[in-house]
Amino acid sequence: MRILHIVSSPAAGGAETYLKDLCAEMKSAGSCISILFMSSASDIGRCPKFEKSYLEFLQECNITYYIMPSGANRNILKGGRYFKSVLREVTPQIIHTHLLSAVVYTRIFGSTIPHVYTHHMSVVNINHFVFKLLISKCKCIIAISKRCEELLTEFHPRIKLIYNAVNTERIMPKKGQFFGNKIIAVGRFSEPKNYPLLIDSIAKLNQMLDTHFVLNIVGEGSLADTKILVEQVNKLGLSEKVIFLGNRNDVPYLLSEADIFVMSSSSEGLPISLIEAQMSGLPAVVTDVGSCGEFIDITKGGLVVKPESSDELSNALNKLILDIKLRNDLSMNALSNTSDFDIKNCAQIHQMFYKELANNEWT
Repeated sequence: MRILHIVSSPAAGGAETYLKDLCAEMKSAGSCISILFMSSASDIGRCPKFEKSYLEFLQECNITYYIMPSGANRNILKGGRYFKSVLREVTPQIIHTHLLSAVVYTRIFGSTIPHVYTHHMSVVNINHFVFKLLISKCKCIIAISKRCEELLTEFHPRIKLIYNAVNTERIMPKKGQFFGNKIIAVGRFSEPKNYPLLIDSIAKLNQMLDTHFVLNIVGEGSLADTKILVEQVNKLGLSEKVIFLGNRNDVPYLLSEADIFVMSSSSEGLPISLIEAQMSGLPAVVTDVGSCGEFIDITKGGLVVKPESSDELSNALNKLILDIKLRNDLSMNALSNTSDFDIKNCAQIHQMFYKELANNEWT
């Protein structure tokens, strides 16, 4: 089948990583896959080095990709001309969008093609009436978790639950006991990730512990957001405790070298970084937002704390650092209970779903 996926940009992010893995797996299984990026990484101030690596991977997989011309995403007439040219070239049987701006373009310029939309969050951040109107012409909405599925039933009559997944071939599972105290966080410097809360928690943890520990933060952000976090770290005297590693292409290795994974988010979907961490055997501490708590309920591989509470976050991290047995128990649970989140299973589900949609067999 000819499938056109539309996503924001070839930049570091959970949805983008997930889509890359999904498309590569479906391509290897014989599907004809194309990707349209609504902007380049540089157009939105993201890392060009990561973009280069991302696009090289697609080329190696023989996946055709297109990038909207600069400024086209903000000019619907200019963008529309390019969008229609992509449709003429790809002639997709299914359009699968992964962000709402792509839903708008598809409604206007590709309305005759069956259209599926994946909602990658567990909240709706725009006016609910507008959201319902935008997705009303979609054949189906894909929910990434049960919590997301429950949310979306209010907006669309046809919901398909397909959990996020990762490519297990790049995972490097931890082996042996946990003796170190390396904490790791992975994610872009943006408001939903709530890194200021995490840094406050690290300051409190530093007052509780006599033992050495370090927090490595993997991710990128705007100059303004980065400056705020660096200033907070320096003000709290944590420059030796909190290390900013920047954007990295070796996250699986960094996870394998860590001892605890942490997320301080104020909103989430089902984070790819959390799935990767649990598949690596990393015990996790996560805030109960989005589908993080739901995922930990499945894996039994971590501790879930109240969002927006630096006390709860620091106490949970302290508990894991001091209790080596608990860390190892959570690690074994995570390794044992994440097999269903393999991208191969996810790709097979998508392929069957697309065929049913194309043949008007899905109900």
